[in-house]
Amino acid sequence: MDRKKAGAVLNLELLGGIAGLVLIICSVAACLDIDNMQGFFVLISGLGVLVNGILAGLKLLRKKYILGTILVFFAAALFVLFVLQLLTAERLLG
Repeated sequence: MDRKKAGAVLNLELLGGIAGLVLIICSVAACLDIDNMQGFFVLISGLGVLVNGILAGLKLLRKKYILGTILVFFAAALFVLFVLQLLTAERLLG
């Protein structure tokens, strides 16, 4: 792996770690704050799309195409869930 590709992988790993940490914090906050749980779950599913997309990108950069493709499908499914939750939350708020 050349230096440019290694730098991109390191940046993706750092971004994925931060997104995963925020996802865990939001999950705990959703369990503790029952009144705002709907908003936290929208945020959690959006962060799940980000984390799975980053993991898919890392696997594809490392030439693990089957696992990368599976993670892309999971990210797409989470994106659909995210959009549905956004529409439901918007309908409840508005």
